[in-house]
Amino acid sequence: MNMIKNFPKNEAVQLRNMLMYSPGQSLTKTFVDTPDFSMIMHSLWHDGEMILPADDRDIFITCMEGALIVSLQNKELYIVRQGESLLIETDQEYRIIAKQNCKFLIINTRD
Repeated sequence: MNMIKNFPKNEAVQLRNMLMYSPGQSLTKTFVDTPDFSMIMHSLWHDGEMILPADDRDIFITCMEGALIVSLQNKELYIVRQGESLLIETDQEYRIIAKQNCKFLIINTRD
């Protein structure tokens, strides 16, 4: 069974080039989505935002382009810039706001 989808096989690619920007929109590409693990790439236009539901999984965010703000309970907690990653544990809703056009990968895992 192949868990990874939407990704070329036997080919080295630049992950950030697999999803483009669209003015004023949030775009996503899902690579893995199971009850215990997900890997989803997102692109957000400047000042765009996403609200993600509470989950009992750890959240690992890697910023591939631009910069984003991660907030919990409407408090700005982290700024993640290109090349940086952030691991947070949360069982509450969180927001991601694009500080500039950005592309990022979110990996969720459950123990």
